[in-house]
Amino acid sequence: MTTYNFHIAVKDKEGKLHYAGKTFNWKPPEGVTPKVGDILRVFFVDVSTYTDPETKEKWFRLWSPRAAGIRTDRKEPDSVDTLVRMTKQTTGRFDVKKAPDMKHLEQLESKGKRFVMQHHFRGASEHIDFRVQNNHVLDGFTIAAQHADILKDVLVKHWKLEKSKDKYSLFWDGELAYQLDKKENITKEPSATLKKKIYDFHVSLHENPKYWKIDMETGEEKKRKGVVDGSKEVEKIFCVKKGKEPFEWLDVVGVTKPREIEPEPGGTRFYPGIFVPIDSGMYYPGALKPYFKEYFLVGKKWKGRIVFRLVAGLKGTKAVADWLYWKPIDQSPYVLSSRAIKDNWLPDEGSAMPPEWESKLPEELRFWKAEDKKKKSELRKLAREYLKKKKRLNKENEGSFIFTNRNWKGQYVVRGLPFEDFHLKINSKKFHLDKDPSSKMPEVGISALSFEGKEGYFKPGEKKPKTEVNPNRKIPAFIEVVDEGKVEIIADEPLYLHVRFKGQSLNGLYHLKRTSRQSEFWTLKKGMQSF
Repeated sequence: MTTYNFHIAVKDKEGKLHYAGKTFNWKPPEGVTPKVGDILRVFFVDVSTYTDPETKEKWFRLWSPRAAGIRTDRKEPDSVDTLVRMTKQTTGRFDVKKAPDMKHLEQLESKGKRFVMQHHFRGASEHIDFRVQNNHVLDGFTIAAQHADILKDVLVKHWKLEKSKDKYSLFWDGELAYQLDKKENITKEPSATLKKKIYDFHVSLHENPKYWKIDMETGEEKKRKGVVDGSKEVEKIFCVKKGKEPFEWLDVVGVTKPREIEPEPGGTRFYPGIFVPIDSGMYYPGALKPYFKEYFLVGKKWKGRIVFRLVAGLKGTKAVADWLYWKPIDQSPYVLSSRAIKDNWLPDEGSAMPPEWESKLPEELRFWKAEDKKKKSELRKLAREYLKKKKRLNKENEGSFIFTNRNWKGQYVVRGLPFEDFHLKINSKKFHLDKDPSSKMPEVGISALSFEGKEGYFKPGEKKPKTEVNPNRKIPAFIEVVDEGKVEIIADEPLYLHVRFKGQSLNGLYHLKRTSRQSEFWTLKKGMQSF
């Protein structure tokens, strides 16, 4: 059951080796034991050529290289000139990039932590592949950052699949790209010219911001209604967690064959996979929990803290819980948060912070170097207080609230009482309330209806009839501020909101709980009691 993977190289005219990548795992036939220096038969999809900026020497990256056996019919491997020629015939990708250290390849791969962001097109669909190196395999997420409908409308105009008795034919702009027999084996592939034409078109989609919910230059979500991050409203970006994938998939670029046959990723039954790079670089792991993943990216464009979180009760999904992606306004590491301290969460190893955050702490407060967890916890608290005093740490989980009363009085009725209701705004979340939560709370609690817009509920003064917050035909309404001030957000989830008000009449702990996953109706109660 022994399997091998190989670091591969080609030779120049002087016999010097030039690196060309690493193969997927290969199980040799019985009786065959590979050794260093063997000439290997390798199949691959395409190749990129790089020039080291310091040595000016060429090196290569074979994409999806698969070992196919030891060659005994040759005494010399392919040459540098062969791979340069093949690059010109396929991808045309020539770039400047530092070459791997040929003497320390295994150490280099185990030490480095790389990430990549790639558009992954398949016919009329698309998603982003986010992959991170975890030793010699990859973890990551599939990110649904596309405006699916408008992207589909564009792509279906170019692809056309025709089915006949004995074959399947896939056309791109009227030109035959792939042909498969009835057993769905590929019998024809596109020319290098057509493959480049297909790839370049998908690059143009990548460069057009109208197709994406994320700014491809920064990784930030575009401002829309949806998940609230502080005072910024952004659209929910749904994700799916990936399984383990081969290390070599970090460098996937270009057009792959139809069919999802390992080890070549990307294609569907009849359509090729098309991978367009968005960004790549190094990353530092932050908090990595079963339901929360934090990464600090150091890419060419995408930099800073991004998070993935498993969230229950989201609209528009039948799943019990879904992963969401966002780039938080607060870029400080989770390990320094009050929530992490309250939960006594610490990483099993390392700091769960990037180097620039580690360097903000003096040596005596570098908690991750302590030998036992108790000491780590104590130092971590001191580290948080130190950074707060130095104003290097944001005041997290804090915001503001405003609580108003709307009232009007029409013709005389029994007791002569006016109509009134109440409105509460916590950061950007807004609620209609049927009772005053600052008074003695009724046993049944208070009903709250979530709403959007209508800022007039929070601007004091007289409101004319037939305006945004006054439905009356003739009677004026009045908005009065009952209380306003700071609020601490203890927990903000799709199904509940737990806060501590710091006002005059509205003060202390309160809970808001949604009555069902799809409902905008909530109940409001005071204190620590559970629902």
